[in-house]
Amino acid sequence: MTRAQLRVAVGVLAGGFLAALLPIAVASADDFEYLPDPTTLVSTSVSGMPPFTPLVETGTETWYLYDITTGLKDSPIPITGVDTFTQFGSFTNDLIGVNSVPGNFFDLTDFGGGWGNEWIDFLTPEGGISGASDLLTTPFGDFVLFGDFPFMVP
Repeated sequence: MTRAQLRVAVGVLAGGFLAALLPIAVASADDFEYLPDPTTLVSTSVSGMPPFTPLVETGTETWYLYDITTGLKDSPIPITGVDTFTQFGSFTNDLIGVNSVPGNFFDLTDFGGGWGNEWIDFLTPEGGISGASDLLTTPFGDFVLFGDFPFMVP
């Protein structure tokens, strides 16, 4: 194979790889996520001794629906509840139990380097949307592990 043929083959391969990833980038361009607002955390308990043991902070906190593309709050109805924040090195986990409907949870895990996991568990006694969803977030795009992600708060 000549150098010219090798350059063409590498160019075609790179173009195919980019075309395969393009739908992922376009699909995640209009992301909305419930995220905690750290300024609203009212801490009731703090434990741990970093870097030897994880820092665990519990209290009440408010989460808002954010438009990820603009970074702006997009939620007229915030979620409030008992929040547990855990940090150990670059690993962080933020879990909130929603006050308005007991049994509803949002769990955000950040492993660092663009890797994370979002878990939503909804139990609605009124007969609305119920179930769980799990979303793996990576530097290469988001992947639904199971469930109908994202759930919207009913």
